[in-house]
Amino acid sequence: MTPAWLALRFPDLALDAARRGAEPDPAPCAVIDRDAPIPRVVAACAAAMKAGVRPGLSQVAARALCPGLRTLPRDAGAERALRELLGEWAYGFSDAVSLALPDAVVLEIGASLTLFGGWPAVERRLRAELAALGVRGALAVAPTPRAAWLFAGLEDGLVLDHPVPFQRALLQLPLAALDVDPATRDALHGMGFRRLRDLRALPRASLARRAGQPLVDTLDRLFGESADALPRYRPPTRHAAGLVFDGRVESVEGLRFPLRRLIDDLARTLARRDGGVAGVDLVLEHESLPSTRIAVGLVEPERDAARLLDLAFTRMERVALPAPVVGLRIEADALPPFAPAERDLFERARQGGLDWGQLVERLRARLGDGAVRTLSLVADHRPRASQRVRPLDMSSRTGNGATPAMAARAPKVAANAPKPPTEAIPTTPRPLWLLERPIPLRSPPRELLAGPERIESGWWDGADLRRDFYLARLADGAHAWISAAAGERDGFMLEGFAG
Repeated sequence: MTPAWLALRFPDLALDAARRGAEPDPAPCAVIDRDAPIPRVVAACAAAMKAGVRPGLSQVAARALCPGLRTLPRDAGAERALRELLGEWAYGFSDAVSLALPDAVVLEIGASLTLFGGWPAVERRLRAELAALGVRGALAVAPTPRAAWLFAGLEDGLVLDHPVPFQRALLQLPLAALDVDPATRDALHGMGFRRLRDLRALPRASLARRAGQPLVDTLDRLFGESADALPRYRPPTRHAAGLVFDGRVESVEGLRFPLRRLIDDLARTLARRDGGVAGVDLVLEHESLPSTRIAVGLVEPERDAARLLDLAFTRMERVALPAPVVGLRIEADALPPFAPAERDLFERARQGGLDWGQLVERLRARLGDGAVRTLSLVADHRPRASQRVRPLDMSSRTGNGATPAMAARAPKVAANAPKPPTEAIPTTPRPLWLLERPIPLRSPPRELLAGPERIESGWWDGADLRRDFYLARLADGAHAWISAAAGERDGFMLEGFAG
């Protein structure tokens, strides 16, 4: 199979990176390199270009041509982060991805064409997903990665997947398209060379003597006559992405759009990895105060963008901003495999309902982590020792569902204390409503429905219990759990109600 390399070039990467944190605005805008001795335009939108603004113009000249021009500072860190995001996105189409060429992502797509339904289907999907990412790109396909990169910069959508038209198109390329240093290009132009076919007509030794061996090696890689070992991209083990705002955001509502953008990016990354996220941290950056960090914990791994956004924004709404926000980051350290919930083939779809995990996460987001608690069973026959109420903490599950926090709250037993008997958790019915402490029964029970169940336990921790327990119907007809001293049928104590 002839290799098919897809190159995606992003001519407006600086502009796309600067505008991703703000809602779409039709006003003309340009990205300015304010670190240069004279601030100059790096990239401009279509409306600004129509007014005459071009890369390389000074900021003053750009404003003179377009009085309503909105200027954005160039952020090299945001551009690198966007390229990393595009690399992760491209990794969903191929495992042979490289970010080594300038302002581009190249990937070997030939082995994936059948999987994605052929080139027309792949192209439609690529363009749709790039639009959703808020990035404009030009693409081309060729047998070598550097040739695909060259053609993507010349003609968007060009596909050269056969050797003969590929070689012919390469030979017609002007020297200006060649990725070599300007001094070498000017020297070749001075020697009378205008197109690649002029260079290919020379013997290799003569070309190396005139222009140097690096140019010969570049042509060999370009035409596929030697291997082009571009460094492969490998997705990181954690997810971290952020946006820097052009202005200051005063309210939480103003963070909804950039938060949605970051959550959508995270969801796409998780879908391509076939993974989920166990929790995310939202980091709100301020100008003169420390960052505000908001932890969004999840009961189980998730990757649905709408659900993640709802939980994250609900958490954010509960935080009082100490100062205006100038940047937003999202960080996720745990990216476990994602296993969708199993559904019965004939199960009826829920009408607007929430499953248990979604309900717990929604309550925790709205009320706080400490407001939602769970009941855990303890291997103890004593009624008030057989269960424990604890905060719901799913961040560090162990194999049996316990957490370090549970272990820390467990009663400490001296090393030389006698060990309790290893007994199974009781399987006999227990009251749904257990009183905080037993109270004397005011009148004898009308009927004993079940029992006695003798419980003798607790000798090892100083809370010894030796009583007989019964399920009884009281005088008012209520079903209750009562107890008496072992072997006795009077002096009953009310333990709780069975329902």
